[in-house]
Amino acid sequence: MSIKEYTELASKTAIYPENPTAALSYLSLKLVGELGELGEKLDEGAPVLEIIKEAGDVIWYMNELTKLMGLDLVELDDAFKTYTLTSSSPLISLMSKWSETVGKGFRDDGITYQEFSLKRIQTLIRTLGDIWGYLSIVCSDHDTTLLEVMTINIAKLQKRQVEGKLKGEGDNR
Repeated sequence: MSIKEYTELASKTAIYPENPTAALSYLSLKLVGELGELGEKLDEGAPVLEIIKEAGDVIWYMNELTKLMGLDLVELDDAFKTYTLTSSSPLISLMSKWSETVGKGFRDDGITYQEFSLKRIQTLIRTLGDIWGYLSIVCSDHDTTLLEVMTINIAKLQKRQVEGKLKGEGDNR
């Protein structure tokens, strides 16, 4: 599976508010939540498949956020091939950067993403790129690739879609 194929298949499983402001809020909250869950799995030393599933969930939300921002994961992958850890707690740092930037955008620039300042939009794109790079490191550390994670994620989502279980809670729906 290519990144382009993933982006097309993943978007077919999307269920979230159509309003751009509500969509940005929902997707941002979910991205931060999934990054937290990935961090928990890494801290626990969870089995590789559990880590892969959480990384896949992060990628799904990144896919929808890049789409909302008029980008796609292919562009993100091209722009952010490498990532250097600059923090002892990279997930917390990335979650904080994303949340702070979105929150300040709403507070200072306007209630729609389109009203955010160019500097703020660039910060969001760089942060998504840093998350992408960090996921690449996580994959490498666990003998997998981003493409393998995306393939597993799509299989999980398509199964849930067929079973009518895209909505709900829990990893084992």
